[in-house]
Amino acid sequence: MNYCLRLLIAFGILSLGSCDVAHTIIVKNKTSHPAQVSWRVATGDQPDSLRTMWLSPQGMVGSRAEVYYGFGYWNAAELMRVAQQMERIEICTATDTVRVIRPAAIEEFLRPRRRGLFRNYLVIRLR
Repeated sequence: MNYCLRLLIAFGILSLGSCDVAHTIIVKNKTSHPAQVSWRVATGDQPDSLRTMWLSPQGMVGSRAEVYYGFGYWNAAELMRVAQQMERIEICTATDTVRVIRPAAIEEFLRPRRRGLFRNYLVIRLR
């Protein structure tokens, strides 16, 4: 009985704590060649920020990159907010180049890539 009471109290305390998960964009290079992913973010009155990631071929160190966007979930409103901030996404592999340049197209590109139990990851796989 004492064990059950302790377990119940511990579960109660854990359930009251904040457990927001991190928004994360994960880019994985699944090709046998190096790849580049870049996106330009409009930052209002400050100069635009260009983020570029060089990814090693699959199976090598550096074939995966992660970018954190704070805490929460990738719901529709959050996806649209990030898509409005991005001016473009460009993915360059040895065989192909993909450019996504409009906010609606960026949101459409990112939406099906939500993963995780709470949809807290956006996973972009380069193939």
